[in-house]
Amino acid sequence: MRRVRLSILITLCLVAGAFCVTATAQFSQQETEVKDLDPNAVSSGGVCVPKEVGPRVTACPDNAPKPTKRKGGASAPKSRMHEVKRKKEKKVDTGPKGPGIQIDVATLRARKKVQARAKRLLMQEVNVTKRLINNTRKNDPRRPDFLPGK
Repeated sequence: MRRVRLSILITLCLVAGAFCVTATAQFSQQETEVKDLDPNAVSSGGVCVPKEVGPRVTACPDNAPKPTKRKGGASAPKSRMHEVKRKKEKKVDTGPKGPGIQIDVATLRARKKVQARAKRLLMQEVNVTKRLINNTRKNDPRRPDFLPGK
């Protein structure tokens, strides 16, 4: 029963689709037909333009300026624009910029202590790594983790 309903529904859809395609094709064919139009006929907008208006539209008005004899026959006015350069300002020296070169004695002593401590820690780390490599067995699977990489 469901198969019969489904087949009827599909058939109706196909018929409706064919009808839409046919109607659309006929409609677009009517739109593309070109009709011979009389240029003197009244436009479809309901506006009628008399023939004597054409020369008045294309003619220049009486008070219009006469064209000048410039390059290319242009009658535009001459440009009077000129380039303006920005004024250079003198640099004002406001004093020293950034930290000074002289360091007080306490800061110098603290820097030397930090550098000495960093060097001691690095040497200690190197010694521990050497000892770890020497004390690790040759067949230990963790040995490559201790060796320095190339």
